[in-house]
Amino acid sequence: MADNSLRVVWSTGGVGSIAVRAVTENPGTELIGVWVHSADKVGRDAGELTGIGPIGVTAINDADQLIAQRPACVVYAASGPERDAAAIPDYVRLLEAGINVVTTTVNRLIHPAGFEPDMWREQLTTAAAAGGASLYASGIEPGVAADHLVLTLATQSKSIRRIHASEIALPLLLTRLPIYPRRNP
Repeated sequence: MADNSLRVVWSTGGVGSIAVRAVTENPGTELIGVWVHSADKVGRDAGELTGIGPIGVTAINDADQLIAQRPACVVYAASGPERDAAAIPDYVRLLEAGINVVTTTVNRLIHPAGFEPDMWREQLTTAAAAGGASLYASGIEPGVAADHLVLTLATQSKSIRRIHASEIALPLLLTRLPIYPRRNP
């Protein structure tokens, strides 16, 4: 398999499980690693952790070991309270190593000029330039489509008969997003 098709998934929670499934089901990608934070998940088959059955990829919590595999891309899906600030050093480390990052974790990176601290932008820009890698942030923001979007649109309406909103995109994004080869081998 070509170098630019290899992926690592960073976590096996709700979004990480979807990412593991999407990467393993796409014939143009190969899952070469899965990072987990829970000690009870270390050493277990990533497919079993995510409910798809054995896939032959053992979950680890050693970031250095995953980085040493030189994946073209990490699908970073670790989330939880306080995760935004904790994810930035991980992104910096991956980008400096020349690894592209696709993430749904830090929603404030989706529109950087308006939401994240300037310090984050500077760190990520410097790391991406140093490693010749890229960062793509997209939104899995529970409540955006069903809460915020609906309320925003409602302010523009004189009368509302019905509201129907769907927020579905991650599996399609992960299976179709082109990951370009590193500029610095």
